[in-house]
Amino acid sequence: MSTKAQQVLKLEFENLKRERNEISKAVREEEKEEKRLLARQKAKQRHRGKA
Repeated sequence: MSTKAQQVLKLEFENLKRERNEISKAVREEEKEEKRLLARQKAKQRHRGKA
């Protein structure tokens, strides 16, 4: 049996963990999208150069 203070700390810790995970996921998705756009841009540039 835990005290109310322990329960509050645990809840706060879980909320912060969830928030960190959401931020990390957003950053990863943004980097993935940026990498995809760069790859498309490079592919277009290679295509234009072949004439």
